[in-house]
Parts: sequence; structure tokens; C-alpha cells
Amino acid sequence: MKKIVIPTLLSLLLLFCFASNTSAATIKGTLLSNPEKGWQRIKPNNENFTYTGQYQHLDQNYYQSKWQTSGSAIKFNFIGSKMRYIMNTWWSNSANITIKIDGKPVVTNLDTRGKDEGLAKIGFEVLNLEFKEHYVEIINNRSEYLINRGIDFDDTGEIKPYNPVITPPVKPVPSVPLDLKATSENLKIILNWTADSGAISYNVKRSTTKSGPYTTIATSVTESTYSDINVVNGTTYYYVVSALNSAGESNNSYEVSATPVPSSDPTPSPGPSGDRAILVVTMDTGLDKEFDLSKKELESFIQWYDAKDAGRGPSFFAIDKHNNNKGPFSNRKDYVIFNKILTFEVSEYSTK
Repeated sequence: MKKIVIPTLLSLLLLFCFASNTSAATIKGTLLSNPEKGWQRIKPNNENFTYTGQYQHLDQNYYQSKWQTSGSAIKFNFIGSKMRYIMNTWWSNSANITIKIDGKPVVTNLDTRGKDEGLAKIGFEVLNLEFKEHYVEIINNRSEYLINRGIDFDDTGEIKPYNPVITPPVKPVPSVPLDLKATSENLKIILNWTADSGAISYNVKRSTTKSGPYTTIATSVTESTYSDINVVNGTTYYYVVSALNSAGESNNSYEVSATPVPSSDPTPSPGPSGDRAILVVTMDTGLDKEFDLSKKELESFIQWYDAKDAGRGPSFFAIDKHNNNKGPFSNRKDYVIFNKILTFEVSEYSTK
């Protein structure tokens, strides 16, 4: 019974060890004569590979360093998000290889020794890189053979010459400014638009003709608003805005237009400077009406006149006749009708 149990246990242990090694070899040592779906293979004789040290090639699918020479390495750039180093095992292959991607070691002490056979296998695999240009160095730290049977990476990627200084991607020009709006004021037009995250500044362009041609009236505008004060009331202006950054200038926004108009509130008449004044109102009939008023009464009259001239307030104004009352009346008022007034005159004086 014991003779049966012990060999059985040994067999299970050996099976476990074999299974563990097989699992670890799903990357290193997996046979792969052709690239899998979603991958492409670059042959060792591709002109974008840089071989350092002494190298020899057996055919387009097989490059190796010279036996017992140091300083051998394979260098290249590629655009992609994954990579496989393809080699074959042999007893005399290097047992100490370092692979660097973008200057950082991703594997050290890679051992490529094994069964003497010329079958293409995965020597190393890396996934989930950022899809961009990377530079790769496969460095032999020993004097045995460094093999290259090909490099696999994304089928949408590209191999490029070795260059450890990668030019950053060109920044795109900003988008066309959106939501441009124009607001009219007296001798002013205010523009507002939605800021673009890729823009550094904006150009504001204007025309007095619909659809242009436009003249740039402001450059290096850093806010998403601009006030155009070089305008004439009653003239229609047409505007577009473009966005800029280090990559260039966007297309023009859609066109908006606006016409500046005078303010609805006229400039108020200056107030009286004396404490009393003689107000002479000339009616449209030619009749002059004269009133001796206090400063407060005169200010009330002027405020009523200015407001009515702007289209606000009552059509008449009541003036107290004060000492001009005649007869048994305690109070008499003279009502002046706005649209009957031809002109009025103020003569200020002081009783102090």
C-alpha cells in the first residue's frame, strides 16, 4: 500500500510543478510562429531596428549577436499599446537580458536559454501601455547570443527608428468659439462667447458689411468678452471671433450683428444754483407765463420736463402761484401742458 501512495504523491507533486511552470511560460516560451489577431510582426531585417555590438543575420527572420561578444542590444521605437519580443530558445542564448521601455526597465535578468530549437517563441510581453510612441531597448548583459526573431505590436501601430527623445504630439488648434452674442448700448457694442479650453487668446474681427470682409479690431483677448467702443450710433456692425493657441488659429465663429443706439435717458439739465428763480414759460400760442419759484419747485419742474421729454410721467405740471393769488382763494395753481410748451427760460437769483 505504501509503495502505491508514495509514488502517487510524488507524481502529483511533479504534476503541480509542471503545471506551475507551464502557467509561468504562457508568456516566456509560448510558441508563436505568426502574430495573433490584433497584432502585427516586424521582421528582424526591418530598417528601423538599430543593432549595437557585433551582429550577424541568418535570414530575414533571424538575427543574432556574435558569439562571446559584449555590448549587443536591439533598439527601436514603436507606436502602440502592447509589445512582444519574439525569440527562440537555445542552450547558448543569453541568460541576462534587460528590456527598457521609455527608459524604464520593465524586465531584468530575462533568461532566453532552453531547448535547442529554432521555433519562434514569446520571450517577453507587455500590455496596457498608453497608445503612443515608445522607445525600446533590449540589452544583452552577457556575451552569449541575443536573438531577434521579430517584434509584435498592435496591428494599428507603427515601427519607427530608435529615438529616445520623442517629440510630443502636436497640440491641435482650438475649436471655433461658440455662442457668440452681441449687445447694443450707447456708443458701444458688447460681445460675449463661450470660452474654449484649448484657447490661449482670441481675435475679434468686424465688418460693416454682412459676411465680411472682416478687419481684426482686437488681438490677444484673454477673456471671453470684448467691448467695442469705436462705433457710431445707428451703424450696423458685423462680428466674428477666432480662437488661438500655440498650434495656430481656429476658423471664424458664426457672424452676429448689432447697432448701437443712443441712451433713452437724455443728459439731465443742470440744476439751479441760486435759492430762487424766475421761470418764464413760452407757450405755443406765444403767451409767456412767469413764475417766481423756490429752488426746490424749480428742480421739480425741470425733473418733470426731462422725464416727460423721455416719454415718462404725466402730461401736465402744477405750479403754485403763491402770492399771486387774488380773491378769496386759499390756493391757486397754474397747470402747464407739456405739448403746449414752446420753450422756457430760467433766471436764477439769491435772496441771501
